[in-house]
Amino acid sequence: MRSTKTAHTSNPPGNPRPKLRQGRTLLVAPNLGEEILGLEPRLKLVKKTRKGAALAQTPRPATRVEARIDVGYGNGLFIRGQGNGLTWDKGVPLECVDSSSWVWTTDKAEGRIRFKLLLNDRIWSAGHDLSVEAGKRIEVFPAFG
Repeated sequence: MRSTKTAHTSNPPGNPRPKLRQGRTLLVAPNLGEEILGLEPRLKLVKKTRKGAALAQTPRPATRVEARIDVGYGNGLFIRGQGNGLTWDKGVPLECVDSSSWVWTTDKAEGRIRFKLLLNDRIWSAGHDLSVEAGKRIEVFPAFG
């Protein structure tokens, strides 16, 4: 069983429930019995508000760029752009799923992301910039040359 530390203050006598520190974000396992049974516990993100009530924060839906292209052995695809920390100066590698499938995923995106794919972070794909809304999926078929 994993051991985890939680941010809490000392409990007053007779109060078995720990108090959360103001402004902390914690992962809380709703059913610790799942871990004992060998199941992966489902975690939820909890943030304490100023009034002391804990709010469950639902994770944002993932924004996903899927590229369908065989770039050849030893080559890689990169993404550059604007939004979610992307820049036009330095690319972020896409994950190679198989010989002709590449994926970039984030759950931190907000608004619209403009992007372009590069071969080995040097050769720009042909055509205009592409875009995807946060929380959406786009499938692209880039061409280089």
